Amino acid sequence: MRFASHDPLQLAIPDGWEFGILALDEPLTVEGVAVPPGHLAVVAGQDSLSVSVGADAGHVVRALVLGGEVPEPFVPWWNFVAGDHDEVVAWRAAYEEARAGGSTSFAPPPGVDPGSLVAAPPLPSVRLLPKHRSPA
Repeated sequence: MRFASHDPLQLAIPDGWEFGILALDEPLTVEGVAVPPGHLAVVAGQDSLSVSVGADAGHVVRALVLGGEVPEPFVPWWNFVAGDHDEVVAWRAAYEEARAGGSTSFAPPPGVDPGSLVAAPPLPSVRLLPKHRSPA
């Protein structure tokens, strides 16, 4: 989305949906919380959300809005959302390899040392089960 108003933009959220708002080139304020460029704000469990630009923007600000209903089962774990347990295991391994400087699957932001990325927590000792969307 693109907007320039300092007045908060109110977005309606259908029941049960989650949204992420990525500040692309300027800081945003999402639900009263500052979101720097390149950071993602996640909003869940609300029926609306408020987004505004910083007081010093003075021009059009861009943000990417992600979200909606997930039509198929999914496995959320830490910072990953996958189709099944094995996919989470593979993504965690690729992420840890990237932290060690050996994978480009999870490239850090420009100027960030891969070794400074937060380590993924250990996987649980049980198989991760998929979640299903709530019936409407």
